[in-house]
Amino acid sequence: MSSNKIRHIVFTGAWTIAVATFSSPLALATAAVPIVNTGGFESFNLTNLAGQQGWITDSFPPIRPGSAVVQSGVVRSGAKALQIDRAANSDKSWAIDVTNFNIHRIVVVDWDMRVTATGLETGPIGPFFGVESHDLNANPGFTLLGSLGVDATTGEVLYQAEGSGALVASSSEVVFGAWHHYRLLYDFTLHKYSGFFEGTKVVTTGFVDQVLGGGLNDFTITGFSALAAQPDSGSQALTGTVYVDNFRVWDGIPEDFNVDLAVSGLDFSSWKAAFGSGSGADADGDLDSDGVDFLAWQRETGFTLPTSTAVSAAVPEPAGALLLALAAWGLQGRRRCLA
Repeated sequence: MSSNKIRHIVFTGAWTIAVATFSSPLALATAAVPIVNTGGFESFNLTNLAGQQGWITDSFPPIRPGSAVVQSGVVRSGAKALQIDRAANSDKSWAIDVTNFNIHRIVVVDWDMRVTATGLETGPIGPFFGVESHDLNANPGFTLLGSLGVDATTGEVLYQAEGSGALVASSSEVVFGAWHHYRLLYDFTLHKYSGFFEGTKVVTTGFVDQVLGGGLNDFTITGFSALAAQPDSGSQALTGTVYVDNFRVWDGIPEDFNVDLAVSGLDFSSWKAAFGSGSGADADGDLDSDGVDFLAWQRETGFTLPTSTAVSAAVPEPAGALLLALAAWGLQGRRRCLA
């Protein structure tokens, strides 16, 4: 269902969250390495996501309803996955702090998501469910790098445009009740991000707040959002449910085994050399090189970025300063519109 009308959304700062330190050693491998790997949530307890393995959510009043719970009833793989429910009149997010990692040029976030349809044909739209990432070292209130998600009423795959923050409908739509794969790729040399749906690029645009923020150069926080799709009372009151599995964040392109910013036959050669003997061609974060990694390479082969040097390593913000930035961010109203 494509859309050609303008719809407006007021973003009220769902990411008003407290900072919890995510403690993990900095990986210095030459190939892409996982910064965050939920492992399909298999090691998580069957309870709220917040409070587990560094995940956080709202802790400033008013604490918003809505939930993200690890469950075992609907999964993409393994025995567990995450269920996210949006409550009526409540925008909410769940995030993980990654300031302990010094990133290079490329950061990739990928995940599987299954959207439950609202079943509406006319009237209110949304909710919007997706993933967004921020640079909280930038000007508080203008820190958004980029986002990708789905309108649970229309099924449109949406992203946010540079500068305006417009939620724009791509040419792709989901099959409701089915699992799909999503990917966000952030390029800190070109200051652009790309969104992928089922391995196909649906957008490349500048970092959303690049102009307003005066420069976005760090990757500090990322996670899930469940938001109203426009400010009318009907859309604000809509509830919705999605399921998420296999959420990962990478320093680099997972299928780029030889680290030349291209997924090509050279990476296949690297995979053959590493097959069965270690993690030299590990595209799924399980620390081995096997047939699953080959399939990931096959899906992404042909993907190329212009060559460039790595960006300077980010300097982690003190926890107190990051907390203040998040507080200011939550108080800064953000206008969103869907074109």
